[in-house]
Amino acid sequence: MSAVLYPIYTAATFVGASANKINNYLIERDQLEQEIQAFKQEEILSLVRLQTLDYVRKENQRLRDLLNLMAPSIDEYRAAKIIDASLNPYEHRVVIDVGSAEGIEDSTMVLVREGVLGQIMMANPYTSQVILLSDADHAVPVISTRTGLRTIAFGAGVEHELILPFVTPDTDIQMEDEFVTSGLGGVFLPGYYVGKVIWLEDDASRPFSEIRLEVSYKMNEINDVLLIQGN
Repeated sequence: MSAVLYPIYTAATFVGASANKINNYLIERDQLEQEIQAFKQEEILSLVRLQTLDYVRKENQRLRDLLNLMAPSIDEYRAAKIIDASLNPYEHRVVIDVGSAEGIEDSTMVLVREGVLGQIMMANPYTSQVILLSDADHAVPVISTRTGLRTIAFGAGVEHELILPFVTPDTDIQMEDEFVTSGLGGVFLPGYYVGKVIWLEDDASRPFSEIRLEVSYKMNEINDVLLIQGN
């Protein structure tokens, strides 16, 4: 009887073992597929995190560039972002995302990486309006880095341009001369880049020369600004 039943028992055992192996294989394959799917999700998440990290690194680099502008006399500084800009072509102004609730005051100096952007015109509780150097209603005391000439640069009402209306034809000014803030008046700290001469017309028959400066910043490329106050 044992001899007769042995093949049947062996076959049944083989079928049972094979079924268990197949079942275990299916379970392992399902687990493997779940693990692969989890790895794929983790990979996607890691890529997103890397992209976010890259963005944060770039943001931090921009902020470091802004902080490098600070002179030793700076007492307080605050980073901010531009959230709105005036659509009026005769008003060169922007709105930033900090205000008087965070200690921001009217007339505070506003910088970008390239130099002076303008100053706070009106500080609201949570936002502030910044008037740019190029606005026709703005003026900033400046000094020539080459000759030490002190004068006042007014906004030309034209994007990226300033004018020096009180310079006589016999004054030593050349194309590409650079001007920085002189510090007179106490609003703008001294030594910050304002612009360079791009137009110079000396006419001895006129009391004053026609001189235009070009600011270095480009409004459509600015997102971050730095607000600073001296001691």
